[in-house]
Amino acid sequence: MAVRTHIVNLGMVNLSSTGVVINKTTATIKEVAEASSSLRVLPSSSVANSASYPTIEDYIAAEAASDYILGTVNQSFIVTYHKADF
Repeated sequence: MAVRTHIVNLGMVNLSSTGVVINKTTATIKEVAEASSSLRVLPSSSVANSASYPTIEDYIAAEAASDYILGTVNQSFIVTYHKADF
């Protein structure tokens, strides 16, 4: 039996003063200088809950709402498994 698995990468992103992810290649020097950094879930086209760079906590909550359970979290990635497969 196949186990439905979601694996998403984590990465450091720059955030504006309002908490919006900024792109260093298109941001102004002022925006980059005033930015803060945060470890976020990087978007994956195969995992809907990863859209828009959610925080780790928000991603895990969204996965739980989609009937996925947490498997592994480390500094690089998060793995979740569908409840029905266990």
